[in-house]
Amino acid sequence: MIDGIDHTPISWRAWYTGNRVFESTTTSWEDLPEEGLLRVNVYYRTRPYHKKMQGRSLYWVEHMPEGVVYCYDDSADAIISKEAQENNRVKKGKWVPDVEFERVRHAADAARDAPNEEDRINRLA
Repeated sequence: MIDGIDHTPISWRAWYTGNRVFESTTTSWEDLPEEGLLRVNVYYRTRPYHKKMQGRSLYWVEHMPEGVVYCYDDSADAIISKEAQENNRVKKGKWVPDVEFERVRHAADAARDAPNEEDRINRLA
């Protein structure tokens, strides 16, 4: 716990090109499309705290001893574990026209509550 915020992820929601939205309550991270990711909201146990990940080339999930960590980077030199690479946990972002990105950003900003938060469904990768 940092500054009274429990950073344990409980769920996520991902926005893709083509008006596609996926949630951890119905889709595993590994089953997400490999390309076209525009934005990810990761929701944490302390409400309404969430992490916004957007505008990057790479997004991935690492399984660490302390738990699941959601990462993103623009660098071709990003340090991504072999495990994450081999288990379909690396997703590629896509640059889109500003109008499309702003539409996604506004929808994602409005999605302040975690998917199915009342049940605390935790189908994280």
